[in-house]
Amino acid sequence: MPDPETIDPRPSDELERAAKEKDPSLVAEFFAFLRHNKKWWLIPLLFALLVLGTVMIVGGSGAAPFIYALF
Repeated sequence: MPDPETIDPRPSDELERAAKEKDPSLVAEFFAFLRHNKKWWLIPLLFALLVLGTVMIVGGSGAAPFIYALF
């Protein structure tokens, strides 16, 4: 069993450096997830959801008659 007096109570330098780093944005973290896990099939799905969301938001505005003409 290690002696508690000999254990260094300070965290390692690597942990201190990681704590001082700036957190990545949500988009950067998502693309890092895609790259690391090789989930490239999620990109078209995300794009389709973004387009659908944009159409829904614009559909509630004054541009609605122009959008209805597209469909």
